[in-house]
Amino acid sequence: MTFRPALALILLTSLAQAAPLKWQDAQGRWQYGDHPPPNTSRAEALLSAGDASGAAREYENWARVGDPRAQTRLGELLLEGRGVARNPQRARELFQSAAEAGFVEARYRLAEMLRQGLGGSSDEAAAMRWYTSAAEAGYPPAQVRLGEALLDGDGSARDTSRGIYWLQRAAEAGEAEAEYRIGLCYMRGEGLAANPLTAAEWLRRAASRGHPGAQQQLAELAQTGGVPGLELREVMPGLIHAAQSGYPPAELSLALIYLHGLIGAPELDKAVQWLKLASAHGQALAQFTLAGLYAEGQGVPQNDMQATALYRAAAESGHARAQFELGERLAEGIGAPRDDAEAITWYSRAAKQGLASAHTRLGEHYQRGLGVTADLLLAVREYRAAAEAGHPPAQLALGLLLRAGQGIERDAEAGTLWLRRAAEQGLPLAQVNLGLIYAGGDGVGRDDAQAAQWYAQAARAEFAPGRLLLGIAALRGAGVRKDVAQGVELIRHAAQQGYAPAQGAYGVLLRDGVGTAADPLAAYHWLDLAALGGSTEALALRDELAPHLDAAQLTTIRRSARNWRPAPP
Repeated sequence: MTFRPALALILLTSLAQAAPLKWQDAQGRWQYGDHPPPNTSRAEALLSAGDASGAAREYENWARVGDPRAQTRLGELLLEGRGVARNPQRARELFQSAAEAGFVEARYRLAEMLRQGLGGSSDEAAAMRWYTSAAEAGYPPAQVRLGEALLDGDGSARDTSRGIYWLQRAAEAGEAEAEYRIGLCYMRGEGLAANPLTAAEWLRRAASRGHPGAQQQLAELAQTGGVPGLELREVMPGLIHAAQSGYPPAELSLALIYLHGLIGAPELDKAVQWLKLASAHGQALAQFTLAGLYAEGQGVPQNDMQATALYRAAAESGHARAQFELGERLAEGIGAPRDDAEAITWYSRAAKQGLASAHTRLGEHYQRGLGVTADLLLAVREYRAAAEAGHPPAQLALGLLLRAGQGIERDAEAGTLWLRRAAEQGLPLAQVNLGLIYAGGDGVGRDDAQAAQWYAQAARAEFAPGRLLLGIAALRGAGVRKDVAQGVELIRHAAQQGYAPAQGAYGVLLRDGVGTAADPLAAYHWLDLAALGGSTEALALRDELAPHLDAAQLTTIRRSARNWRPAPP
């Protein structure tokens, strides 16, 4: 009798374990059995036939009795909102249940939701544990994700050797994404010794499986010419396939190939077609490039408003050059109302990304008080940042401020050094200023020969002030052999470029007959042009000539001056 309670307990436990399972089939009929069907093939068949709702009901039945595959598939439908109302929270619960039951795919799905914070809060540490569990169980997508996370330090400490290990495991299973990422590692020398040839081999494997990123990267690699036997024409079909599949980087790459004529003559129509698609898909470089085409009217009708809108889109995506160009257009009122304050905002963003020209523009705005209160100290700070980055206009501006002692303690020697750096980089205005410094002996020993050398460099760049100053030096024999004819010719060229001081000087030469026969009529013409350009000295000299010309001549000359246009350099 003492054993009866224990016996009863054993019998009850056995009966509980032997109780039949109950489930509802697709027709709503209740079914009973000791075990559920071995798989969810019926639900999968319904899903393949396009009956997502029927599949969801079938998966629901099996999910209720603890089938991990059904829980996982139902979770996917709930996550996508296919056949059922979207419910990420329940999807996560189902993945959790299936993962804890040992279903490998569910472990991966749960890790994804934990990493992204779908259906609940994010938990990167837990996500990494589930990725690792699924990867160790041999699930290739988890091996890829784990490898990438370890390479990037995303959710865990960066560990390139372990990252490469898991990617190689996934690649052995034929995962195109793993092959693609290994190819990138060989391209960039990330965790592996850089080897373009090996990179191309891995990218070819992934590309052969239709991986759009690999198809696009192969095209980029082919353009470098660093892989023997890898020709752009060979990989163009893959690139086109990637672009046609809607892969934005491939759309951009294809557009640039057509734009620059890398496989033949440039094809603007095709370039614009793909640039528009890539722009619509958020590719900042595509937006920037297309904006330039609209600004210039190349391949598309010229449209400043459209250009500015595209520059803004690229700028908002963080494209530094687009931020600078948007600042330029706002500062000048091109394609949008002029707004110096907003221009400064965009120049500042570009400057923070290290764009030297943006620092220079900020310096100019602070110096001139455009959109901000004038502040020479801030102007010097911005000019210095750009000058130290090697930007010639900033080196010129900083040099002039140092020599003048504006916004900074006067230091003529340092100022001259910055001017020299700008001049040596070929900036004509810096070359002219440096020449004037040597010609005047301002802070340096007077040296007419050095001055003439710098004027000559500016003149060779067809810079009108350089031509004028070199012409004057040739007339005087200052630092160069005296050559009146050459001097007159240089000044004439500068005058024809529309440079008012040169027009005035050429007018005086014609008046006095220097290097040519005196010609009061032509002299009046050039002095008149210089006066129209703002030269008060030329205005006085012109008026001195007027009494020597009759009224009809003056009328003709003045009319021609109003219609005159500068000649190309």
